Amino acid sequence: MNRKVLTIVFIIFFTVPFGWGAEPVPVLGQVISDSVQMDGMSVPSGTTVLNNSLLETTQDPAFIHLGKDRVIELHRNSSAYFEKTSSQAIQVSVRSGTLSYRSAGGELVTSPPESLIVFQVGAEPVAEPQEEGLRVVLVERAATGEDTIQVNDASRIDPRQPILLRSPDGRTQEIHYVEAFDENNVKLISPLENTFEVNTRIIQDPDVVQQAPAAEAAEVGAVAGVSVGTATATAGAEGLSTGAKVAIGLGVAGGATGTAVALSGRGGDEKRVSE
Repeated sequence: MNRKVLTIVFIIFFTVPFGWGAEPVPVLGQVISDSVQMDGMSVPSGTTVLNNSLLETTQDPAFIHLGKDRVIELHRNSSAYFEKTSSQAIQVSVRSGTLSYRSAGGELVTSPPESLIVFQVGAEPVAEPQEEGLRVVLVERAATGEDTIQVNDASRIDPRQPILLRSPDGRTQEIHYVEAFDENNVKLISPLENTFEVNTRIIQDPDVVQQAPAAEAAEVGAVAGVSVGTATATAGAEGLSTGAKVAIGLGVAGGATGTAVALSGRGGDEKRVSE
């Protein structure tokens, strides 16, 4: 009897103070997705996102509601770490793949791996670095001579437009056209002139592609109103030296055109709009 009493007293003495002194874990938002993992465990749609949480997606994107007026989309095959700062801002670190959000002006912004985005109530999101025109990233190394690349979310690529592959350090770039999709494998009309590592940026923005050093190669040929061809530019010791190789191909094979979340942030609804 005495031993039982002592055991109860011991448990109360060592557990109650910790319960009294523990601070509640900050709630950052809510995740909406058909399939998502939080800290390595599958969780149902509608799960609360707590402070210091790692979210990971596979075949479905996830929409994270941060308060009533901020929604971000974690794309397929991507991961990001969510935490609250001492200033009560929400800080999101992209670990792999890509995520998108709307700026205060309504512009869709996409962030690559190793990006850090800070969301402060009543303020414009602050992101480092910023990648204009970014759609997705490579998830597998693509070697010279290969004509297929694997990305984290091929649904975000518009097959009607050229893509710019840009290495993470920005020193190597190539412009290509898409021939076909096979899930997240993207077949190009012509093979790669350079080797591209994991996290190479896939950019699809007319202004960015045109401004790339390779874009000075003359555009040649058009089939059914779609220009086809490739050009490459690689940075040498003295800066960007431009070379061009132009190939004529026939058509662009089917595939779903990319869509981006409208990020309205109202309730649990997600609107999608074509970019």
